[in-house]
Amino acid sequence: MFDDSQPIDEGNGVLAVSGMEQVVARTIGIRVSEERRRRARTLDDVARRAGISAAMLSRIENAQVSPTLRTLTRVAYALDVPVTTLFRGLDEERDASFVKAGKGLVLTPEQGHGHRYELLAMPAAARRRVEPHLITHADSSEDLPLYQHDEIELFYMLKGRMSFRYGRNTFDMSRGDTLIIDGLVLHGPERIIKAPVQFLAIAIGRHASEG
Repeated sequence: MFDDSQPIDEGNGVLAVSGMEQVVARTIGIRVSEERRRRARTLDDVARRAGISAAMLSRIENAQVSPTLRTLTRVAYALDVPVTTLFRGLDEERDASFVKAGKGLVLTPEQGHGHRYELLAMPAAARRRVEPHLITHADSSEDLPLYQHDEIELFYMLKGRMSFRYGRNTFDMSRGDTLIIDGLVLHGPERIIKAPVQFLAIAIGRHASEG
């Protein structure tokens, strides 16, 4: 237990915030504020128990400073949470892939001019094998290939109507319909009933979906 009567030297309890420290400081600030409000405690209450000033705690919550480990440990104690709780969500701050509309990587097969495959985003973390594609079939007369792969796949219809083959089964899909399949089974659009057809196809690697 900390001796609350012995406050830490605030000059040595914080670091200047710059670069990647801003990301860390912002995450910590959000977590500290959330935990304090969840417990209905004031800045003064938590600061007094942590042995720092309320002004310093406010600066931590607003990501104006980056607390040292010693300061952070005291704040965690004052909030009755493990210090690791205050880092929760840090990975999520870096794991994002944003692509503007129409700017995805086009992966249209050479043999087809009536359809378009667009990779919408690439996962920032390689271990998370999730690939979203926007697929458009404009020509109802074109031959459509079937596929097999070692992934789980989700399809969501945006427009048009098609007959989708999955092994020995077929699904009549139109706007708003959703289908999840095992990619090891032969699958793909079998017939375009109402063109143009457009749908999302999200492939999820097995190790990502299972853990």
